[in-house]
Amino acid sequence: MLLIILGITLVIIAAIIFFIIGVRASGQVKGGGVILIGPIPIIIGSDKEVIKWAILLTIASMLFILAMCILAR
Repeated sequence: MLLIILGITLVIIAAIIFFIIGVRASGQVKGGGVILIGPIPIIIGSDKEVIKWAILLTIASMLFILAMCILAR
């Protein structure tokens, strides 16, 4: 339980740091994300480049999870 709380805390701190760096660097923050509801992805992004990266990272994450499930057998 302690590791879960620590992980969530680190993710929140990292998000805040990246947000602050992004605002100070160019005055514009780009962001995006993917929400998977079953087999249907909902892709959110501020521009096309962010959406492409979100899709690529989602595919890589899903392949990694699939590989870990297969190896865990």
